[in-house]
Amino acid sequence: MSDLPLRRLLSRMALVAGVIAAAVCAWIAADADAHRGVWIFAAAVSAATALVAAIDLGVIRRRMHQRGLRSMRFPHPR
Repeated sequence: MSDLPLRRLLSRMALVAGVIAAAVCAWIAADADAHRGVWIFAAAVSAATALVAAIDLGVIRRRMHQRGLRSMRFPHPR
């Protein structure tokens, strides 16, 4: 059994969480009077997390293709 399906799931979750967190932090930074730099930094870190997750998803896709693994969904009864 390969660890790639679990890694793909975790990267998908990190991608979604990173994008949402970056958007929320950027929105708060736009409205913040105090500590604006902290919110901008948090948005940048969240965006970087999303970028790393997206790159990792590309690597996982390539490795799954090389190993001949499919989408690892539940098998259809036949």
